[in-house]
Amino acid sequence: MITVTMGRTGVDISGHAGYDKHGRDIVCAAVSVLAHNLFISLEALTPDKVFVEERHGYMSIIWNDLSDKGRILVDSFFLGICDIERDYPGVEIKYGK
Repeated sequence: MITVTMGRTGVDISGHAGYDKHGRDIVCAAVSVLAHNLFISLEALTPDKVFVEERHGYMSIIWNDLSDKGRILVDSFFLGICDIERDYPGVEIKYGK
């Protein structure tokens, strides 16, 4: 199961979906792409200061304050994750980071 924990100061993504074999899991790939895109978009398109920690099966994106653009990017990430959660088993969203 992939757990996405959303909060005011960041997002943590951990685990594996187990939808298919390692390297062929489209759910893991989709969540990974959304998370990486959020980080690079926040860095490239906003003045926001963001930090990332990554290791196998885990990614944490942390911020203090977000600009309006940054909030839109986080909201877009959230919409994508909600869509994956709705359509595929193995993804769970939690709140309160």
